[in-house]
Amino acid sequence: MSTDETQVEPEAPVEPDEDAPITEEQIEEAEQEGTDEPAEEQGDTVIEEAQAKFDERAAEAGRKRIDRAVKRMVDTLTEVLAEESQFLEPCPRCADDFPGLIWQPSVKQVLPATRAAVMISMGEDPDPTLNPDPRANRCGTCDGWGKVATGSRVHRQDKLECTECAGRGWIGPRAATLTANGSSYTTIELPPTSADSEPSPATDPWGRVKGEPLYGVMPGFES
Repeated sequence: MSTDETQVEPEAPVEPDEDAPITEEQIEEAEQEGTDEPAEEQGDTVIEEAQAKFDERAAEAGRKRIDRAVKRMVDTLTEVLAEESQFLEPCPRCADDFPGLIWQPSVKQVLPATRAAVMISMGEDPDPTLNPDPRANRCGTCDGWGKVATGSRVHRQDKLECTECAGRGWIGPRAATLTANGSSYTTIELPPTSADSEPSPATDPWGRVKGEPLYGVMPGFES
């Protein structure tokens, strides 16, 4: 190395002066370092709260729409059915979530298929498999129907109660317990009819005998 070249000595590190005043840049850096983590966590909390409020508002709006739809349905049924709408009642199976209406049982009989469907919707078996009673069996005379066909052409004489099983549809030793328990069946004895006896006269639904002037005329329309 020549004597003309100036040798550059490395600068010694500057020690921080604790007594030196704090600059604005140092304040901003400190604030940024202290708020980075909390800001992210706070942002997540705000998003979760906003999502919860949105879900609650959406559910409330949905419930109000359902209520309005049910009210429109009830108003329409009331208008169309008029006085018959008074025989409707809330469905007990859907009263809590999606309200509906059904006919009162006294107005419309519940069919076996409908009853089975309701039981299935409740998680119940509508037709459980039962063990046979060893002391009872199906009546072979009426095949379990409790009635037999007589072959008669006389009204209400063509189908009669089976005398073998007293109309129960089953026979066996268990029948002896019915009388002991006070639940015996009462059999109505009909007077025997002979081949020479005349058949009962045909009548209309209001008891008028065929041949009468008003036979077949609905009451209230006689004139």
